[in-house]
Amino acid sequence: MKLKIIGSGSKANSYILISNTNEMLVLEAGVSLNELLKNINHDVSNISCVLVSHEHSDHAGYLKQYDDRCLTIAASKGTLEYYNCHKTIIMNPLQSYKFGNFIVVPFPVQHDAAEPYGFLIYHKECGKLLFATDTYYIKYKFNELNNIMIECNYDENILNENILSGKIHSAHKDRLLQSHMSYQNCLKTILSNDLTLVNNIILIHLSDSNSDTYAFKRGIELGTGKNVYVANRMDEIEINCLPF
Repeated sequence: MKLKIIGSGSKANSYILISNTNEMLVLEAGVSLNELLKNINHDVSNISCVLVSHEHSDHAGYLKQYDDRCLTIAASKGTLEYYNCHKTIIMNPLQSYKFGNFIVVPFPVQHDAAEPYGFLIYHKECGKLLFATDTYYIKYKFNELNNIMIECNYDENILNENILSGKIHSAHKDRLLQSHMSYQNCLKTILSNDLTLVNNIILIHLSDSNSDTYAFKRGIELGTGKNVYVANRMDEIEINCLPF
């Protein structure tokens, strides 16, 4: 299984899981249809579904374009109510859905959005993949994970330094604390799960001004003993079920 990163951060988020048979599951609709098409050779026939975590524009701003192209879109009722789309599937929390050979279970997360979801995704090639973005806390624990994609947005110390220096208004801190996951909480969240079978951890949605890419990657590597990647635009990462 290949993970292709089209965008990750506060401006635009889009990820594609691509199987060995070229079956695709798109995560988020934060880039234009044209940008998506450029990354899949302009062929949408192998897209099983577009999963959307919540309604904010950097994650769902181009849903209407995807809908006009007749792509299947799946999200919570709260997310879909923001967009006048037609070919949609309203997902209920903690229920299982099958899109091609992908099995998806949505779960509620903590963010300042209508009904935000994280997703537990299964495919025989990547095993169990946890996808969680734009949440400051995850109340669920997961067993037998093989791969993890998780938000690591900001460092509390860097944020405080930016506030003291006047680079960031103090009001911004209150929103971050109730909507995004810090590096400190990210590490705690990862370690609270069963990591025995985990091959890769991909850190997503890093802040442009409140993060430290090297420190985040190194700290999570040391804390978990796993392969750790920071999601960068146009990266491609192998996320197989087995480590080899």
